[in-house]
Formats: sequence, C-alpha cells, structure tokens
Amino acid sequence: MENLDIGPITVQLESHLAMLVGKYAAEHELDLPGAVADLLAIALARIEASSLGGRARWSGVSADERSLAGRRAVNMRWEKYRANTGRTAPDTINGK
Repeated sequence: MENLDIGPITVQLESHLAMLVGKYAAEHELDLPGAVADLLAIALARIEASSLGGRARWSGVSADERSLAGRRAVNMRWEKYRANTGRTAPDTINGK
C-alpha cells in the first residue's frame, strides 16, 4: 500500500493503482488531486449509468448511434467467441 497525498486527505492505494493515477495525471497534465477527482467522477458516472435501465441509459442517443453500438458489441462477442473456441460460428444444431 502506498499513501497518495491528494491535498486535504491521504488515500491508501495499492502501488499499481497509485502508478495508474500518476500516469493518468501526467497524460492529462493534472495534479494528483485533479486526477483523483476526474477518475472518481468517471467511476461514479459509470456506476450511475449501469444502474439505470436501458431506456434511460440510452436517452438522448440517436437510433444510428445505438445501432452502431449494438453492432460493435456483437462483433466484440464474436471476436471473443472465436478467440476462445477457435471456431468461426457456434454449432447451432447441437446447441454448442
């Protein structure tokens, strides 16, 4: 564990997390408190978005953008399937 001093508080992080926060800060030209605030905001937004239902999560997103996101998700699942099985398509006859 490393102590990460971000101003008014000190946060204990495992060393690899402390390195990632430092890397994020450097890449975005932020000081450590700014990097921690950004990363926390990103994490909380993702948690909030994941707790919404599908309709609320996609409100304000056009049909074309939703369609593109869906196609990307399907392609990623197929890539994962191919990488894990070495097969190009599932065996739909035998249910595998």
